[in-house]
Amino acid sequence: MRTRLLAALCLLAPAAALAAKDPRCVGKPAARAARFSEAALKGASAAERYAAYVQACALEDVVALTQTLVRFKTVSSEAPAA
Repeated sequence: MRTRLLAALCLLAPAAALAAKDPRCVGKPAARAARFSEAALKGASAAERYAAYVQACALEDVVALTQTLVRFKTVSSEAPAA
């Protein structure tokens, strides 16, 4: 179990480090959205543009939201089993 967690952290850590340094993520939300628009990323589908935005600017927010949404009363890594 620890090995899987460590592997996941090793994969996410570089992505999180890169997300903070991307210059496209600076500014107000409208400015950031414009940098990932259809006009700015010609030829990219909506799904590709969305994935690029999430990876560059919102990875931590998406991970936190996913952790919040996927909570089960019977299974949790935050508290030991009763």
